[in-house]
Amino acid sequence: MSHDRFSELAVFVRAVESGSFSAAGRQLDLSASAVSKAISRLEERLGARLLHRTSRSLQLTYEGEVFIVGARRVLEAMDDAQRSLSELTAELSGRLRIYTLPSFGYTLVPFIAEFVRRFPRIKIDIQLGAERVDLVERNIDLAIRLGALQDSAYFARKIGLTKHVICAAPAYLARRGTPATPAALKDHNCLNFSIRTHDIHWGLRAESPLKPASVDGDITSNQAEMLHRLCVAGVGITELPYYVVEQDIASGALVTLLDSDAQPEHDPIWAIYPHNQNPSPRTTAFIEFLRERIAASPGFLPPG
Repeated sequence: MSHDRFSELAVFVRAVESGSFSAAGRQLDLSASAVSKAISRLEERLGARLLHRTSRSLQLTYEGEVFIVGARRVLEAMDDAQRSLSELTAELSGRLRIYTLPSFGYTLVPFIAEFVRRFPRIKIDIQLGAERVDLVERNIDLAIRLGALQDSAYFARKIGLTKHVICAAPAYLARRGTPATPAALKDHNCLNFSIRTHDIHWGLRAESPLKPASVDGDITSNQAEMLHRLCVAGVGITELPYYVVEQDIASGALVTLLDSDAQPEHDPIWAIYPHNQNPSPRTTAFIEFLRERIAASPGFLPPG
């Protein structure tokens, strides 16, 4: 229901309960003519007269008596929904300590900003790092991790997927040429994660039934942001999650490569907390909120 239609219902019910347009207007901070016009629009849309208007009073028509029952139910339902939301917001409070990768943590900034606006009594403490940490020892409520999980000591819920792209800066391509096939990557400086093997497929279709495209280069790093900055600086070609390079692709600072050959990787995004601890309501609220925002963001995919 649009805001205008909801307002018309509220004006109609208030006019009936107060007994006149002028009294309803005083209570709603509207002029009597504005009240009259709102009810006229409502009647026109419904195709029925709801009120008999006299100089002294307002009387419901038969149609008005039927309609006001439903109108009051709608207003009461809205009041109940707003009250429930207010109670939920008031209940959720305290500190929520989150741990995640630096590159992903910076991507979460707009989501976190919206979350704390919605739940102003929750205080966020976000810790960034690439190490596998003991959540209980570090007193962390929630860790957000990407990729394959290696530790079964925690409860993990998949909340989304990343998308990967192969990209390079225009300056690099002008200097070294643009690879037209996966095999051509062998002649390029490919920037890799140091925690992976150099014989990785980069989400590319196989060159042959047996051997995927091999990529190698003179720089590796354990941080996506380092590879990202090196790529923007024109050092080489890399494969990164789309959320890391999204703005640079939009601005033209980076361009995607081999799109027709790519089989994009989809790293799962996990919300993790210890098995021996029930998540607090604020932790559960943040997980649900983040899952919804990831599903609606073009930089990610829903968990599937």
